[in-house]
Amino acid sequence: MLTARSLSEAFKENLEAEKGKVILTQYSDIDEKGLYGDLWLIATTNFIEVYKQKGPEEYSLRISVSMDEVLDISHQNLVGCGVLQATTKNDMVLLLQYSNSYSRDFNYVARALNKLIKLDENERSDFAFHHIEDTSKSYCQKCGRIIPEWSESCPACIDKGAILKRLLAYAWPFKGKLILLTVMMLLGTALDLVPPYLSGVILIDKVLGERPLNAWQMLIWVVIGLFAAQFLSTLIAVVRGRMAAWLSASLVYELRKKSYEALQRLSLSYYDKRQTGSIMSRLVHDVNRLNNFLIEGLQYFLVQVLLLIGIGAILFSINAKLAFLVIIPAPIAVLLSYKFWKYIWKLFSSFWHRNSKMTAVLNDSLSGVRVIKAFAQEDKEIERFDNRSRDLYQASVQAEQTWATLYPWLSFVLTLGSLFVYLIGGRDVLLGVATVGQLVTFMNYIWRFYGPLQFLSRITDWLTRSLTSAERVFEILDAQPDVVDLPNPIRMPHIKGEVEFNNVTFGYDEHEPVLQNISFKIEEGEMLGVVGHSGAGKSTIINLVCRFYDPNEGEITIDGNNIKEIAQQDIRGQVGMVLQDTFLFNGTIADNIAYAKTDATMEEIIRAAKIANAHDYITTFPNGYDTFVGERGTRLSGGERQRIAIARAILHDPRILILDEATSSVDTETEQKIQQAIDRLVVNRTTIAIAHRLSTLRNADKLIVIEEGKIVEAGSPSELIKRKGYYYELVMAQEIDSGKNGEVANVNEQLA
Repeated sequence: MLTARSLSEAFKENLEAEKGKVILTQYSDIDEKGLYGDLWLIATTNFIEVYKQKGPEEYSLRISVSMDEVLDISHQNLVGCGVLQATTKNDMVLLLQYSNSYSRDFNYVARALNKLIKLDENERSDFAFHHIEDTSKSYCQKCGRIIPEWSESCPACIDKGAILKRLLAYAWPFKGKLILLTVMMLLGTALDLVPPYLSGVILIDKVLGERPLNAWQMLIWVVIGLFAAQFLSTLIAVVRGRMAAWLSASLVYELRKKSYEALQRLSLSYYDKRQTGSIMSRLVHDVNRLNNFLIEGLQYFLVQVLLLIGIGAILFSINAKLAFLVIIPAPIAVLLSYKFWKYIWKLFSSFWHRNSKMTAVLNDSLSGVRVIKAFAQEDKEIERFDNRSRDLYQASVQAEQTWATLYPWLSFVLTLGSLFVYLIGGRDVLLGVATVGQLVTFMNYIWRFYGPLQFLSRITDWLTRSLTSAERVFEILDAQPDVVDLPNPIRMPHIKGEVEFNNVTFGYDEHEPVLQNISFKIEEGEMLGVVGHSGAGKSTIINLVCRFYDPNEGEITIDGNNIKEIAQQDIRGQVGMVLQDTFLFNGTIADNIAYAKTDATMEEIIRAAKIANAHDYITTFPNGYDTFVGERGTRLSGGERQRIAIARAILHDPRILILDEATSSVDTETEQKIQQAIDRLVVNRTTIAIAHRLSTLRNADKLIVIEEGKIVEAGSPSELIKRKGYYYELVMAQEIDSGKNGEVANVNEQLA
């Protein structure tokens, strides 16, 4: 297999001389036998051809189709591969196959070829094919590695210094208190250096060794000095601890606030690609780790450095020869720490990534516990969680065992100096060159010296954990929404409600369009019914009207203005929604009804509930409107939740009303009552209604029928019934089903 990626220029020139200008070329990695091979799709002004590449300059023609004979080009994603097909005037031609990694490329090729076949030869010569790059994978511009899905930046090339600098900027507003904390920590540390000297040189040598006449008084003063040092150290620790607690809470609050604000500004596409548990992990665990780093860690780091310098100076003042023996192992320990830095960084990055995945699975299972139990899938969910937990376990073991292996050896190397001190210092005491008090004092300071040195040798672990968390939090703060307002958007505080789609094509994954070339118009105050099978693209139309996403092609206008030019707040502030999957917040019934109008009076809330036929059942609860609905409204039935959502939309009083299966969760009797309320609600209001129960669309001014992302029929309900097309078949199928259940007498007559 050649794994070629560029077409021979000599071959291309010969081809153009024979068959016209080459307009586009696309490589495929699967040959005509379904095996890995090197094929090229080449489109000229006159032909669409497929060549197999046998060598650097050797190509053999496999398929040739005249451009004028082609009616349509289509691509399909199958299991493990995709195919590109040409529909000609006489036959269907399989042009080539390709692996799924080229699916996006051939989607663009198919769309370009469909444009080409509609042009004449001269127009084709002027056609410019701009190949859109594959955005399904992100590549590091520096090293070329694929950036993991869980990261916004390349873990291998991340600038640790830049992260640290940016992280320190978040502590800058608290610089005054941080300096005060550091000063208190330094004072406490200085006081901790007093006891070794008092108990060693003074107590052992001066008091107990020399035993002067005032030895008893000196002993009392030594004890008083030790007590004073410990008391002041404890007092400083209490004050510093209380201040640190306030600073810690304040910094966590600011970081979480900024992160949550960033999440609220992001588009829905950001959440489409990430699991909820992973995002929650960043706002909880990672922010806490950053707090510990900024409040305690940085101060502790500074103190340890100064302590190392201070104790080192004391050691040299006591005995320079022994002090040199102490610091000999230090460079070796620092070198070992440096060598392990990059490796440990990768291990902990993997650990936190797997921790997020496990948290995401846990969130899914807890949120869907009713579904799990309803389908008896407890064992499956246990296995799914166990798999993620095992991945985390393996990453944790690998990271911790690596450090558990490194750290003891670092400690061993560092403590080698104390063995030399015992040997040389003990010899000096025996020879009378040094005193016992000096040796005891020196040894006490050695162990205090090794503490900071061991901390600094473990700084790789500390920085790795902290900067990994910082990177994950900054990914949220740096993420950019896909849907953004223009610098000076059009402000529309009073929307009339005219909505128009002009040749709109859209896909959540761009190479797989959900809507294709959709066009329709809703006049102000009209009701549009959207009909189609599940997955046809009905709900996607709603997402585009609310501008949760922007179309890939075409435009959407509201009152004649392109929706991209209107301020998002003005659009969504005047759109009301009642969705099939009703979501209620964990609060009271009154809070949920008034969610879109927080200043609503109780009278307004009750009025909306009455219109939605919810007031009667709400008043049966002991706490009435103050009843808590539970997480996601689990304390209410499906029909009760649906009516709360309808009341919420009624109170919002939108200019554009969206009903997505608004009556799907209620019984027939309640449906009739709610339908009456909806009939009153839609008066003089633009409404887009999606419904499987076609009887709920009997008052629609227009209907569009969506099949596989395309509008196959449009017109009034009565017009579509008379055509006896797609809509008529849907009505007939539903009438038969309804007749079996005795729920609807004759849907056909009702709609006609």
